[in-house]
Amino acid sequence: MATNKDPARDLPAVLNFGRVPVNRHFGFSLLALGRAGAEVAVPLKHIFVQEKGGGHGGVLTILADTAAAYTVYPFLDDGGL
Repeated sequence: MATNKDPARDLPAVLNFGRVPVNRHFGFSLLALGRAGAEVAVPLKHIFVQEKGGGHGGVLTILADTAAAYTVYPFLDDGGL
């Protein structure tokens, strides 16, 4: 179902982001929230790095999942999409 709702104006999503335990644990930041999606960042901590210096796939997966959730969150009604 199409909606004209502007996710950038979804104050509960923005306010609740920092209250979500996993977001706090990993240090995620919600940089942008709009019709094109959500932009979430994570600081590259030494504990998130593989032995070869790349970011750990598990952290990247959680980051992607969080961005995806906040992309659709503003469009959810009590009954889902």
